[in-house]
Amino acid sequence: MNNENQHTKQLSKEEFIASVKQQAGIDLKHHPELRKGQSIFNAVDTMYGVGSIVQLNHSIDCFYDDSKIDEFLDKCWSVYEIYQRAHFGAENEMERITDIKQLKPGDKIVKYTGEASGFIVIEFLCEHPHSPRYSLFLDNCQDGMKKFWNDRLQDEKWYRYEDSKEFWNKLHIMEVGILQKEISSILKRIDKNS
Repeated sequence: MNNENQHTKQLSKEEFIASVKQQAGIDLKHHPELRKGQSIFNAVDTMYGVGSIVQLNHSIDCFYDDSKIDEFLDKCWSVYEIYQRAHFGAENEMERITDIKQLKPGDKIVKYTGEASGFIVIEFLCEHPHSPRYSLFLDNCQDGMKKFWNDRLQDEKWYRYEDSKEFWNKLHIMEVGILQKEISSILKRIDKNS
């Protein structure tokens, strides 16, 4: 996202579009040579950083075609909403598992790994019969795992797994948020070393 101060509060679609149109109107007053589509594109890209993404990845371009303004704004909102949900914590939309007592046999939990595989999903079998400090889980191949120490649920971010497209979207939005933070951290280190 281009403008960090746009992340002070979550916007509705109506607020997003109204803010873009307001800025585009200001730009048109200062630059009457621009067409409406050009000013809309410039406002979205400057304010929210998603205009070029929509133009390049979705082939919707109001910069050259004013008739595509509404379609362009709708798609810009869809893309920005993902960034917004990532910024404000998509993980808040999922049930966090912090205690083994929250699970029953057959329940699955998921965690972001930070690796190319992205996520690990494991299935709870039971607390170990000889020690309440760890539990037995199956991995994604239905093979038994090494001891799963129950305090990992407090130390790591595990969530109740749901096998649905909507849930996977939440996971990927959470991943976008994590990657945004990593990129921001890297950029700060680059600035510091410049």
